[in-house]
Amino acid sequence: MFRPTQQRVMEYARAIVEHGLPRGVIMIDDRWHEDYGTWTFHGGPFPDPAAMPRQLRDLGFKVMLWLVPYVTPGTEVFRALRDAGLLIRDRRGRVAIGAWWNGFGAALDLLGPEAVRWLAGTLKDLRRLGVGGFKFDGGEPPFYRSTRPWAARTRTPTRSRGTVPGWDIPSTSSGTRGSRRTSPSRSGSATRFTRGPAATVWPGSSPTRSPNR
Repeated sequence: MFRPTQQRVMEYARAIVEHGLPRGVIMIDDRWHEDYGTWTFHGGPFPDPAAMPRQLRDLGFKVMLWLVPYVTPGTEVFRALRDAGLLIRDRRGRVAIGAWWNGFGAALDLLGPEAVRWLAGTLKDLRRLGVGGFKFDGGEPPFYRSTRPWAARTRTPTRSRGTVPGWDIPSTSSGTRGSRRTSPSRSGSATRFTRGPAATVWPGSSPTRSPNR
């Protein structure tokens, strides 16, 4: 259901029931959320997101939400993830911005445990609302090739004050796509990056890595 609203989702579910069709999973597609990377229900189209999953369960449905690993530049979440070092960076150490089918965005470094932890916390909040699962879209190799993050050789983790939303530890870590080997340095630690596969994370499971989507 593209450009969904709470009203349209409920009307769709009730129509399935009224026509005697089998009940199963309702997957709510793109635009249920705020900006990309800000994985909370948009208050306009979804004025009461806490009630909707409960109402759908009462009708016999499970709820699945769509999301991608991309983060809209310039948002509060983008700035927090950038400062915590949880976004893929290019060979110059800057946050890598790549093109995907809905525009341009940064991407979570899901080979780093800190980024996985942040995403898992965000998904846990949605699970508390009654969301049953997630469809992970995006992450195609051309996006990552366009950013060329594996061209980086060494850099020093950034440090910032405060915490990342949904993450309860200080934002003092770094993240760039690739495998990591750290060694001591006067300024903290220097990280060498090599090209690595993508990571897939499902609620309640450990991240698994595969070279292709």
